[in-house]
Amino acid sequence: MKLLLVHHKNQRDIGSFSGTAYFMTRAIKRVFGEVREYDAPEPEQLLREVHEGDFRTKLAPYGTGLRNYLTGSEFKADCILCIGGTTCIPFYDHTTPIVYWHDCTWHTILQSYADKRRFEEFKKTFANFWLWDQAVLKRSALAIFSSAFIADACTEHYRIDSGKVRVIPFGANIFDAPVRDRVESALGGKLASRTLNLTFLGKDWKRKGLQDAYRLTLLLNSMGISTQLNVIGCEPAIEGIYDSRHVRIWGRFDKSDEAQFARFEQILFQTHFLVHPAASEPYGIALCEANAYGIPVIGTTVEGLMTIVKNGVNGYLFEPGTFVKDAAVCLANIFRQMPHAYATLSGYARQEYEERLNWDTGVLRLREELSIFG
Repeated sequence: MKLLLVHHKNQRDIGSFSGTAYFMTRAIKRVFGEVREYDAPEPEQLLREVHEGDFRTKLAPYGTGLRNYLTGSEFKADCILCIGGTTCIPFYDHTTPIVYWHDCTWHTILQSYADKRRFEEFKKTFANFWLWDQAVLKRSALAIFSSAFIADACTEHYRIDSGKVRVIPFGANIFDAPVRDRVESALGGKLASRTLNLTFLGKDWKRKGLQDAYRLTLLLNSMGISTQLNVIGCEPAIEGIYDSRHVRIWGRFDKSDEAQFARFEQILFQTHFLVHPAASEPYGIALCEANAYGIPVIGTTVEGLMTIVKNGVNGYLFEPGTFVKDAAVCLANIFRQMPHAYATLSGYARQEYEERLNWDTGVLRLREELSIFG
């Protein structure tokens, strides 16, 4: 199959889009036969211009540019795949079928990340983004989302045919998952540890719930469970967190730097649970990465987390309003039942990564879906 990839983010930059464009592209090139790439970068001011200006005037040039490329190219694609963005789709008018694989719609971003606007309010407040979503869904041959929550929200609010909507989870943004023997070797050390090691991973620490992860750590220690929290990827402004003997702030690790990645892996191999009490999360790549290392997830019942985490299998999810209390009880019980309770969870976490939360598995499913085009 001949596939044309359309990039809206810099797929060569491992730090762009949390590395998703980089690792998704890497897997697609491994699995598909012939792949060409087309860059359609979005200037920083585009979203403001779309919101404040004319929808067609701002977006039509992207569709025209893609059509002109296809018309003049010797590469005759069977299908076009837009990854991580939809700018080219609303006014695309070539005959080659166009598909996208994304983690959200504008509605779900602005509804979930802002102030929980209802859909009718979203349509009024962000009229051009509603038009953008609507045009994308109408023009696409398939709309593929990383989570069931986003897919369901899409079909519910835009009333498109559910037959053209698919759910294919994203994978872990890591170069190579550790071999099972290495994961099992690390498990031995974790089972023998007298300290419960938690890790929080993410740049947007407010939305991803670091405040609750910190509260959880303090509560567990007050319950007599020696608990340490590693914070990776951010520099939080939370009172007391830098002075707490139960927290270590690591900052950001560059995965492309061998020494930094080795330190990142060392932390993961000592981590019992990834803590992700997000207020909103369209997907959650960090959860897939944790599972690759046999690390179960403790999180909240929001959006993408409900696709990644199977309760009692590769982690536990709790309601946001009672997360700290409920998660503390759960973790205390597991820690007191070492080794069996945790070993089982860890094994299932790794299994979920191997079976559905890695890029190769996702891209193989993608190839099956796109096979109808060529």
